[in-house]
Amino acid sequence: MTVEILARLKTKPEYAQTVHELLLRVVNETHKEEGCEEYQLHVDVEHCHHFVMTEKWRSQSDLDKHSHSAHIEALKSVMDKYFTEFSLFNMTRLS
Repeated sequence: MTVEILARLKTKPEYAQTVHELLLRVVNETHKEEGCEEYQLHVDVEHCHHFVMTEKWRSQSDLDKHSHSAHIEALKSVMDKYFTEFSLFNMTRLS
């Protein structure tokens, strides 16, 4: 069963560029992972420190592996420094 995730991230404005670059590295590494069907980074046009990740995984097992990957662990290690908000939504497609 496919798993779809929406992640909302807000950074401290002074770290917007740093986080942008960090998230792009995460995207590049994630695209190499088994089971990753979609992993996209979006930024709010009016607020360059607000990001959204959209993810689609082949299975929950693949997502679980991703959640413990080296690049995600590295991201988690700097969350308190750079992020003011982080929300993760496990979504079900309605249409």
